[in-house]
Amino acid sequence: MADFSMNSIKPSIKKICSGIMIALCIFSCTKKANTYEIPDSFQPWCRYKTGSYWVYQNMKTGQLDSTYVASYSAGTNTYYDDDKLDYYWNWESSDFDHVSGDGIHTYSRNSNSADMSFYFKFGGLDISSDLIANPRFINAWYDGQSSSGIVAVIPNEIVNGNNFTNVYHYRNGSQMWNGDSLIVDVHLVKGIGIIELKRRIDQVDTTWTLVRWHAVQ
Repeated sequence: MADFSMNSIKPSIKKICSGIMIALCIFSCTKKANTYEIPDSFQPWCRYKTGSYWVYQNMKTGQLDSTYVASYSAGTNTYYDDDKLDYYWNWESSDFDHVSGDGIHTYSRNSNSADMSFYFKFGGLDISSDLIANPRFINAWYDGQSSSGIVAVIPNEIVNGNNFTNVYHYRNGSQMWNGDSLIVDVHLVKGIGIIELKRRIDQVDTTWTLVRWHAVQ
């Protein structure tokens, strides 16, 4: 007949409690990695997949040119601190050809902010989800030689007969290595992309405006 006395139960209870304590200790000593995602609210601004294209017109010459997503990729970067996983963040990249730039790269290192980078022939632009959520213009943050930010949010803008709403006017001003001043103005629309791009180098400007497009997100 099985012995169900308290003396026989006590060792089992002690073993169970010891196991639980060991498990809790191991769990508490394990370094938990932070996951940093591109915010859902920012993805319509920065995500463009294969099949997307935009046709632009040079406002001075009338020349038409197009840009398209040549390839799209996504992945995860990891950061190790003392050989232990500290955090990792997801990224997406759309590689462009022609007018508006040779690439857009998005990445996130915290849950509240992400960055979208445009690469042009003369430098690049970085636009954050924080700027999109809280438009503002930041003056002279780089030794008095560079400034950037959202200049204005335009309720309605007509470009080549197309009416756009909530247009974000982003500006970046800097000094080039040869001393020339460079000002880049970009008009952005959520889910569409760049509707106007103007680059001014010492008062000589080149402006491209959107004629037609197909944005795949």
